[in-house]
Amino acid sequence: MKGKPKTKLFEWQKKLKDKEVKCSRCGRNYYLTVDHIIPQNLLLQLNLVDEIYNWEENFEIVCGACNKFKGGMLDLANPKTLPLLEEAFKRAKLQIEEYNQISRKIENGKWVYFYEKRTRPKLK
Repeated sequence: MKGKPKTKLFEWQKKLKDKEVKCSRCGRNYYLTVDHIIPQNLLLQLNLVDEIYNWEENFEIVCGACNKFKGGMLDLANPKTLPLLEEAFKRAKLQIEEYNQISRKIENGKWVYFYEKRTRPKLK
């Protein structure tokens, strides 16, 4: 029987069992969780679903109290936040560009979008 695919997030969650790991904010070494620097809800709004589970640069280990304090907000005091936010917007822009390329096709030498209204022949 095939198990669930192992994601980077799963690998980071396994690191929590290590006794050497501490909260990146306060230094506690108990009740540790994996936090997303760019929150999951923002990644979903940007349609970056795969990045929730596999974007390792966006993970940090924090204790439950620090994670709850931060919640689903951006922490601009964290030096990693702005570069990661820029990267997230670049990835979202690339997805939009790829989508636009797929949604077009050449028809009579012109670019036509698939959602353009087609003219119907008039019935006599």
